[in-house]
Amino acid sequence: PPYTAEVLGSTGNYQTGVTVGQLPITTKKHAVLLGDSHGVMYYPVLLDICRQNEITLTSFAADGGTWPFFVRAGTNPETYYAADSTPGSWNPDKRTEFDSVRRQFLQSHKPKVVILCGRWSFYFRELGAEKFAAYANDLIQAFPPDSQFIAIGQPPTLPFGSAGFTSGTLNLPPMRAFAEAPADRQIRQQAHELLETIAVRSTRGQFVSVNELFETARGIQFIDNGTILYRDDDHLNDAGAAKCQSIIAAKLLHAMSSANP
Repeated sequence: PPYTAEVLGSTGNYQTGVTVGQLPITTKKHAVLLGDSHGVMYYPVLLDICRQNEITLTSFAADGGTWPFFVRAGTNPETYYAADSTPGSWNPDKRTEFDSVRRQFLQSHKPKVVILCGRWSFYFRELGAEKFAAYANDLIQAFPPDSQFIAIGQPPTLPFGSAGFTSGTLNLPPMRAFAEAPADRQIRQQAHELLETIAVRSTRGQFVSVNELFETARGIQFIDNGTILYRDDDHLNDAGAAKCQSIIAAKLLHAMSSANP
């Protein structure tokens, strides 16, 4: 809030989500995207996959530091989004409503696949392993019993921020290999391992790793044939997200075929 999105003639906001394609009234091939800004990051790729395979996609991915997890009982909704002074933006009432809308949508439309995206290292750092697992399991338990899910991994984090990308000048030595900070890599990998364990134990989930696309012996591949792949230190741009399309497509289509009719 207070923004409205429009994609290919479909409009929506935090109260409705944005649906491209026919809802399951006429088709059972339906996927729902839940996520933070990393969900927004992968959305164009997911939409392209879904359009190619006649899958309806509903997105509830929200930018602005909005957690993909549902608000847990006994916790303060204010901890689930970044503070924002924009008039009409997130406040506890809107966050609670956003939760209610997403829960109701999942139960009413019963998508075949739920797609989860997040800056998982952030939540792992904030919550610790035990709470991270509890939050993830709470989220999964809210899915319809016949739904499959995929959790898309987080790309490596660059050791510098977005200033160079926005200015067009990186004030760094040329041809330098940029490695992810060891502490960042460790916590990202821990979050991924825990998500993969949760997915396997659930018997209806898959984890999608994109590490191999961006990790090399020299460091992080953030340029491919002269094209920058990142938007800032932790977000891919459209070119970077497009590198992940075939890996994500394979997992999404497998989940779609595995779901009960």
